[in-house]
Amino acid sequence: LIFKNIRMNKKAIKDYKLFMLVGFIVLVDLVSLALWARISPFTFHVNQLAIFYSDNKMIAPEIERCRSDNSVIFEAIILGIKGLLMLLGCFLAWETRRVNVPALNDSKYIGMSVYSVVVTCLLGLPLVYILKDRVNEAHILGSLFIIFCTTLILCLVFVPKIVELLRNPQGTELRYRRGLVKSTLGRSESQQTSQHNDATNIFRREHLQRLEEENILLHRYLLQKTSILWELQEQLRQLGELEDDDTITSPSD
Repeated sequence: LIFKNIRMNKKAIKDYKLFMLVGFIVLVDLVSLALWARISPFTFHVNQLAIFYSDNKMIAPEIERCRSDNSVIFEAIILGIKGLLMLLGCFLAWETRRVNVPALNDSKYIGMSVYSVVVTCLLGLPLVYILKDRVNEAHILGSLFIIFCTTLILCLVFVPKIVELLRNPQGTELRYRRGLVKSTLGRSESQQTSQHNDATNIFRREHLQRLEEENILLHRYLLQKTSILWELQEQLRQLGELEDDDTITSPSD
């Protein structure tokens, strides 16, 4: 990770790579849903609720649902995949927690997003399950929880970036260079000096290694050109011998 490297390392990330990553995540969901529909398809069921009387009329309410025999298994698989993605997001947030660039440091907002998802699931899922026979209330509560959670996550992830972009459209070189180095707040002077010396030694070793590689390449290039030079000299020598032979044989003719 560049956030652990004290020296700036420019590496371009193309848009198609990001689209491929998102496409892979969507593909996993599509494959899971396709397997679910193939192995355990949904079937139509009608649930009869308790009969009650109103205005001298007998009312027999019914709830129409689509069920799957192995829905619990496939739901657990999908929830497990989403849980792994949340853990990956928490790991990346932890790894980038010391980055000083506001546009790159999403650790706090990612943590808040994960917290909002967990709280929403803990509150929403039991309520929707308890109110499953009251279709209208369950649908309203489930929709409100989903809309609130997704809107909050989008605001936490993108609003700080937009604010930072509006505040500093061009950016500053100093800020981005400092951002690639972890914060040194709370560290002792000896630790900072030791890390600086280690970084200097690493830079020197890498510089020496690059010089050695360049020396090897130049040596190979020199050998190649020397071989070509010897071949040219050999051709010149052969041409000179041919001219001498022509000069010797011409008077006898």
